[in-house]
Amino acid sequence: MGIALAQKGHKTVVVDADFGGANLHQALGIPSPPATVREFLIRTQPDINRLLLDTFMPNLYLLSGSSHAMGLANINFNMKYRLIRHLNRLDADYVLLDIGAGTAFNELDYFLIAPIGVVVITPEPLAIQNGYSFIKLGLFRRLTRRFRSQPEVYDVLKDNLDLQDLNAGPTLRALTERIAQLGHPTIDIWEEEIAAFRPQVVLNMLETRQDYEEGMALIIAANDILGLDIHHLHHVHYDEALRLAIKEGRPELILRREHGAAEDIRHLVQHLFFQKKYLAPAFRTTISTTPEIPDSEADNKVICSIHCRLWGHCSVQQGGYPCRIKVIGYMNCSEKEKRNESVA
Repeated sequence: MGIALAQKGHKTVVVDADFGGANLHQALGIPSPPATVREFLIRTQPDINRLLLDTFMPNLYLLSGSSHAMGLANINFNMKYRLIRHLNRLDADYVLLDIGAGTAFNELDYFLIAPIGVVVITPEPLAIQNGYSFIKLGLFRRLTRRFRSQPEVYDVLKDNLDLQDLNAGPTLRALTERIAQLGHPTIDIWEEEIAAFRPQVVLNMLETRQDYEEGMALIIAANDILGLDIHHLHHVHYDEALRLAIKEGRPELILRREHGAAEDIRHLVQHLFFQKKYLAPAFRTTISTTPEIPDSEADNKVICSIHCRLWGHCSVQQGGYPCRIKVIGYMNCSEKEKRNESVA
């Protein structure tokens, strides 16, 4: 995305904010960065702009992370917000943060400061569940921060959200009903905060139509269970050329590509940053049909059925086959629903 923005003539800074495993410098062909964000955090360089590194192409700069400093992934509250303030002052047209995986408060707060948040998943059940969990935790983190100074709302959140297991608490719909009892304008502000939280979801390494439908599980769950307005599942095809460019630390190889993942990313940049209508790139791979599931493999699996409570909202309906959003759907049922439901 940084390359695509720089190609369009915009001064772009990519920030490696995955402080526990910084490696973006290697992807950009810089084996050993001469300066990192650590120098700003320990106050040896107060001007964060002086830590920006030139890359292989004009208009593209790197603020490198440092994976060799113990504890850098767990910086304290004051240090985190000092960094956030200075990131907002970077001399750039666009700043892209790579925040890495995880749902610690630091990762969630980096995600929430950005006007555009992108959640990248792969078409695998665990990745889809993790992506959904990140979005759900991000929403609750946004709400708790927004209403921290309003005791009547914050008490509802504190009393009903089990931070160790959000699935054990009430659904967002149930929480909204409780907030509604507080009347206006509180419920109006609550609903505005939810409506303003609009993460973008990108399905990476797409190969088949089935992969796309797997990724749709997250969109469906976010819309139905969390009530979030997520319309698009952006996608980036699996591309061996991109993999080779990363593996060899030669990002210039990506520039030669007019198709494949590079084309998908250019579409994504046009939509996210320049408000162009999103036209999903065509599938360029063989589209597989759903294979028949042998009886031995279908035993004890939740089956997709018209009786599913999500059926009317689901675009991955495959009646008679194992349910593709079972993990997300089932984990967000109440205990009573889990006992009573025999279908997803």
